[in-house]
Amino acid sequence: MKTLMQYPVVIFKDPDSIYGIVVPDLPGCITAGNTVEHVLTQAVEAIKCHLSGILTDGEPIPEPKDIAYHQNDPEYADALQWDTVTITLPELRHYPVLISRKRRKHYRLIVPDLPGCVVRGKTARNALAKAGLAIERYMEARVLKDETIPEPKPLAHHRDNPAQPAGQWDSVPIIVPEIKHLLIARPGRISRFFRGLGFTRFPWEARPHPWIRGARPPEWQEDNTQTKAAALKTTPQFAQTD
Repeated sequence: MKTLMQYPVVIFKDPDSIYGIVVPDLPGCITAGNTVEHVLTQAVEAIKCHLSGILTDGEPIPEPKDIAYHQNDPEYADALQWDTVTITLPELRHYPVLISRKRRKHYRLIVPDLPGCVVRGKTARNALAKAGLAIERYMEARVLKDETIPEPKPLAHHRDNPAQPAGQWDSVPIIVPEIKHLLIARPGRISRFFRGLGFTRFPWEARPHPWIRGARPPEWQEDNTQTKAAALKTTPQFAQTD
C-alpha cells in the first residue's frame, strides 16, 4: 500500500527573481519556478527525488511537522506564502544479485528475481556498479509494457537454491519507477525496441534522436544555428533590383 505524506513548504519571491520554494522538514530540498503553480509542481518532484536519495542511503524519512511549527521560525519571516505538498512515498526494494566468474573471463552478475537481467564487468565492483542501472532499465521496460515488476525474494531463498551457480551474493537498493515519469522521458525508438525485448545486458540510455521532432537537445539547436549563421557570412549576397 502506497504511503501519502504532506510536507509544508514556504514560497519566497524577491522583486527581481522567480519564485523559490523551501521544504523546512527536508534540509537542502529547494526548487524554483516561474509562477506559484509551477513552483508547487516542481516541489513535488524535488521532494520525491530527495526522499529517494534518503531511502537509497538507508536513512530514516523525516516526519513532516505542522505549518504553525515552522511559521514561528524567524528564518521564514520574509515568506510570501505557506502551502502543503502531498506526495507518494517512493518505494524502495532490495534485489539480491549473484556475481560469478568462469575461468579468467569477465565477471557476470545476474538478478534471480528478474529473469534476463544480466550485467558483465571487468571486476566484481564494476559489475555491481552497473547493476543498479540495469535493474532500472529492466523495470522501465516492464512498466512501459504494462507488466508488473516481480518483487524480490529474501536472500536466503536464493542461497538455498541448489540450481544457482556458485558465486558472491549481494543486494542492490532500487527505487521503483513511476509510469508517468517514463512516458515523459520516453527513450528513442531503438532503445524502446531493445527494452521491449527485455534486453538489459547493456546500460542503454535514453538519448533523443535529431530526426524526432521536439526531441532535439538544446546543444543541437545551438550548433545548428551557429552553422547556419557561419554559412550566411561566407555566402555572397546579391541585392535584388527591379
